[in-house]
Amino acid sequence: MSATSRRPVALSMRVTEAPNYDEARDSISHDWVELLQRWDMDPHPIPNGLGDTAGYLEAIAPNLIILTGGDDPGRGDRRDLTEKAVLKHAEANTIPVLGVCRGLQAINLYFGGDLGSVSGHISVEHAVHFTEKFSR
Repeated sequence: MSATSRRPVALSMRVTEAPNYDEARDSISHDWVELLQRWDMDPHPIPNGLGDTAGYLEAIAPNLIILTGGDDPGRGDRRDLTEKAVLKHAEANTIPVLGVCRGLQAINLYFGGDLGSVSGHISVEHAVHFTEKFSR
């Protein structure tokens, strides 16, 4: 499938600190890019702190939004606010959202849920099966 016919997917990014730099940066694991390309999907990272997150998403017109892992909810205003705006846009436009680790926590909090401690979930692979329009 050519790059122009791949399904666009928007991905949230974690906030990272680089050694010897006094500035936070948005980042995404190369694993996400490689995985989505294998699935014939075109990754579009969502920068944290955009002035118009909804407008950015409208320009991408994603078929799917993935809220990725990393960082804890409540510990980074930029990412928390960005993901709330992403979820509001997804809900208003009926765009499917996949939450991975922190991403699922963000979805839970957005809809009024609570968080509790869970052990044994870090660095564990989980099967994902797409249905309907996302099946291959």
